[in-house]
Amino acid sequence: MSDESSPLGSIEEILRLLLQMRRGHAQFANLGQRLSTFLAQIANAVEHARQSMAETINVLGEVVELEAAMQSAGWLWHYTTPLEVVRASANDPSDLKHGIDAYYREKWPDIAARLDGSVGGYDIEPATKAAFAEALRAHENGLYRSAVRLLFPEIENEVRINFFENSTKPGIAGQKELLEAVGKLPIGHVLRHPLDYRLFTKLVDHVYAQVHDANRSQIASDPVPNRHAALHGLVEYSTAQNSINALIMAEYSLRLIATLKNLTKERGVENGGQTVNCQSIAARQN
Repeated sequence: MSDESSPLGSIEEILRLLLQMRRGHAQFANLGQRLSTFLAQIANAVEHARQSMAETINVLGEVVELEAAMQSAGWLWHYTTPLEVVRASANDPSDLKHGIDAYYREKWPDIAARLDGSVGGYDIEPATKAAFAEALRAHENGLYRSAVRLLFPEIENEVRINFFENSTKPGIAGQKELLEAVGKLPIGHVLRHPLDYRLFTKLVDHVYAQVHDANRSQIASDPVPNRHAALHGLVEYSTAQNSINALIMAEYSLRLIATLKNLTKERGVENGGQTVNCQSIAARQN
């Protein structure tokens, strides 16, 4: 009689099955423990992400509220903005306006150095950098009208040299081609900070807007200088706030111009060294 039909064989088979079941149970228990640990880790990661997202939303929400307060006070958001001053006076536009003005007066040497260093690092003409430095010194000496009126012609000359072969023929006072080309750049070139979109919309909708009788009072009510109004004496830009806002917008404009200039060089290489201007850049971004 074989072992398979013997009582001892049956018992051994049962023992083997029990042993396999025991091992399987241990493996299942181990798998269950690992799965439980993994799910706990996922839950912790989700909670951490939720908390981080909530903190980010709160921070961004505060920044948007503070920027709105600055708009009401006539100031542009900038990396030199004193957040502690804005938080302290966010609910009072008049106090905020004077608080930021006092901060810029007190900290002007440091702020001017930061602005000058920023523009100094752009790939733009040496004469444009020198003119920007002169505007900073004009502001420091209280020559606020001079600071405003000095900047716009130099920006236009920078555009003429780099995108129109230094020709006097194109009418670029309104920077139409430049603004169209900039508007088609990848968003990372235009917005380094989420609130840079305020600078961009201000550049497009206000700084280079044409002034006429119907909108003159609206243009004049904005402390950010308008190019047409400034150069033709249509609005008096004589305050420190006017001057600082103009410097901030000039710095931003020159950064965009330097970005376009670099793209122009790249496109020139792609085209075998042929001239590439604002119009062709805008066309290529479509």
